[in-house]
Amino acid sequence: MAEYMTGILTDSQDGAVYNEHVYDRFLRLLLQDGQTLSIFDPPGPYGPISAELSTGEKYEMVLAVLPIPGSVEYITTASPSLPLDIWQGTIIAPNWIPSIERNFLYVHRYLCDREWLLLSTSYGNLLMNPRELPSSAEKKREIRWRNLRLDLCAVV
Repeated sequence: MAEYMTGILTDSQDGAVYNEHVYDRFLRLLLQDGQTLSIFDPPGPYGPISAELSTGEKYEMVLAVLPIPGSVEYITTASPSLPLDIWQGTIIAPNWIPSIERNFLYVHRYLCDREWLLLSTSYGNLLMNPRELPSSAEKKREIRWRNLRLDLCAVV
C-alpha cells in the first residue's frame, strides 16, 4: 500500500470561477477496492493545485480530513465495517509535519504551516487537525469520526 491515498483520478471539475480564474476544484479518486473518494482542492495563492492532473492517471495524494464538529471520538476496538460517512484510524504521529526533504509534485502551502495528526486508515494515511480530538493526541490510539470532507494538501 502507498503511504497516502492512492487511486485513479476519475473526475476533475472546476469549482468557483470568476473572470476566468478558477478558485477551487472538485476531484474524484477511485481506490483499488472500488470505493470513490470525493476530494475538495481548496483555493491557494495561485489557485487549486490539481489543475495539471489528468483524469485516468494514478496519483498518490496527501489528504486532510474535515470531520463533522464534535464527531471525533476515541474508540477501544475498530469496527470491521462502517457506513461510508464514518471513518476510523490509528494515530501514528500526533505532531506530524512534512519533511523538508520530501518532494511533492504539487503542494498547498498550508500543509507546512502547522503540525497535523497523521492517521493510518484502511485506505492509506490521512491528516487531521489535532484540535478536532476530544483530548490530547496519543500515538497508537484508535479514533472514529463522521467525515464531512477530504481536502487535497499535496500530490506525491
